[in-house]
Amino acid sequence: LEQQARAHVEADMAQLLGDYRDDGLDELRHDIRERIEKNTVSRLSYAVQRPDGRAIFDRLPKVAQPGWHRFDAPPLLVKAEPLDNGYMLVLAADMGRVQAMESLLLNRLFLALAATIILGALGGLWASSRFLARVDTLATTAGRIGDGFLSERIPLRGNNDEFDQLAATINRMLARIETLVGNLQQVSTNIAHDLRTPLGSLRRKLEAMPDSDEMREAIALLDEM
Repeated sequence: LEQQARAHVEADMAQLLGDYRDDGLDELRHDIRERIEKNTVSRLSYAVQRPDGRAIFDRLPKVAQPGWHRFDAPPLLVKAEPLDNGYMLVLAADMGRVQAMESLLLNRLFLALAATIILGALGGLWASSRFLARVDTLATTAGRIGDGFLSERIPLRGNNDEFDQLAATINRMLARIETLVGNLQQVSTNIAHDLRTPLGSLRRKLEAMPDSDEMREAIALLDEM
């Protein structure tokens, strides 16, 4: 919008300066008066500033030097070009609409930023709560397995995320460990069973021997075994 305003001022300034160079100050005043009398809503403001600082036509802020100027009260974008004999042609574009648009955009930006921060914080809390819940489940299951409940497994959510992949890997490991422990228990049971029969026969033979301290000590050692 500001670039459009500058382009508008530049184009009108070039046309007025061309008329001024061709026909002088009177023609310049005539052209400005025609523009003002048209009274369009989006027209520029015009002033011819005299050497003493006074100006005719629209009331514009006093300009000391040629070139572009910005004013905040009222919001104006002003360009001044020097004329002969100390006169100066001043054109101004109303920047109120640009300022209103800028204020609107800044307000919307701040609202969007605040909403983003709030939603980001809520999303972070939700994500962290889900993460901690999964970690708690993993820790609880690991604790029960450590207490001897080898059949425990980490529950899966079914969404195949990183936690599910980790839980599936751990569950496969736990299943393998349970199988190995079961095999070890079976081997131990078999060994105990295989030892019980010869030890029982040996005890019966000792009991059939004459009673003595050595026999009773041998039977006690056998029972301990």
